[in-house]
Amino acid sequence: MASVENYNNLRWVTSGPLPLQSSIDITPRVYLEYAVEDLLLGKEPRALINSISNAKRALHLQSETISDAFGIRKLYPKGMISFPKRIEFLRSCGIVGERVLRKLNGVRNSVEHKYYVPSEQEVDDFIDTVELFIAATDRLIMCFPSEAEIEYSDRAEGSPEIVQVLIFPGEGKVYLHTHPRTDESITEFKTMDIYEWFRKHSIVYTPKEKEFYGWINWLVHAHI
Repeated sequence: MASVENYNNLRWVTSGPLPLQSSIDITPRVYLEYAVEDLLLGKEPRALINSISNAKRALHLQSETISDAFGIRKLYPKGMISFPKRIEFLRSCGIVGERVLRKLNGVRNSVEHKYYVPSEQEVDDFIDTVELFIAATDRLIMCFPSEAEIEYSDRAEGSPEIVQVLIFPGEGKVYLHTHPRTDESITEFKTMDIYEWFRKHSIVYTPKEKEFYGWINWLVHAHI
């Protein structure tokens, strides 16, 4: 078993991050700026509704981008994925803290009614909460923790030696690279694509396995 708990004093030695690419021209921060501008227009229902709508677009796009990158579609391969499922996935991955989650759910629930006109204070609170969420997660978009060379002081008996942890955006897999030292693997290393070689000689976990979340939590919090 290669659970993260089996490796003592685990350290991220070198980093191989990359920015996440998006096919959408507009960014969550632009939607958030629109929300602020709408709120500055006044207290009329139209301004308040437009403001809350743009803040929700910012929230949904950010949560969609990150949860897709970490592999939520491995759990839900078909159709639309609801916002609550995305947020719960991000919570399981350690990406959304309980404090932010409570604020997010509390404010969002108050403005979710179909024909409800939120108050100026509710809109202001919601914008603040979305801004907090985006600030807490932007680094994962600009610098996705895709590859970490690791060290540890010792490992539990029966746990394999691991030298790298890799996650490729959108795959929904954590690769624990074991770096085999056989003649065959050395020959493969010279002829194969490097990342295909990593994939072949790795222990693999998906979001359907609890070990996945342990390693993702570690990657997110040890991210350098």
